[in-house]
Amino acid sequence: MTPAPFPWWVAGGHALDLAVGRPIRARKDVDLAILRRDQAALRTHLVEWEIAAVRPGHGLSPWSAGAWLEPPIHELWARPRAAATWRFEVLLNEADDARWLYRRDPRISLPLAAVLNSRVGGVPVLPPEVVLLYKAKASRPEDEIDFQAARETLSKAARAWLRAALTMAHPGHRWLPDLV
Repeated sequence: MTPAPFPWWVAGGHALDLAVGRPIRARKDVDLAILRRDQAALRTHLVEWEIAAVRPGHGLSPWSAGAWLEPPIHELWARPRAAATWRFEVLLNEADDARWLYRRDPRISLPLAAVLNSRVGGVPVLPPEVVLLYKAKASRPEDEIDFQAARETLSKAARAWLRAALTMAHPGHRWLPDLV
């Protein structure tokens, strides 16, 4: 992805591992994120790859060249055409001209510039507070492990943002007391 002509980020658990500076736990897959508006550029960039869209309730279906993916589709899987297994997941993120928008509740946002410039050691990484917000919806035991490790790396501003976002999206969430 390094020569990609559009912004992208390591997302999911690997983003948290990078933020913490070590692997928190074993991971099953690699998640990347792009802005939904850059999906055509992704399709062109990975022209030699097979890409499938996750259609909620219907599973994977081929993503045809030229097809524009609208919500509720937000997840893609990619693999080289000859490969038997999927190599990585691509998560389509919403944004307007100035703000990254939480797809589950667009009232929750961050300045787009902050997301575009989020890096760990030169690697573009979705901000850990954003990753944790997504993990909070239906947190599994492994998400709890990620949260406990990653919350210590959050700046005061990132903790405050995550606390406000969780309060809005998931009132009473069990992580709220740990974000004071």
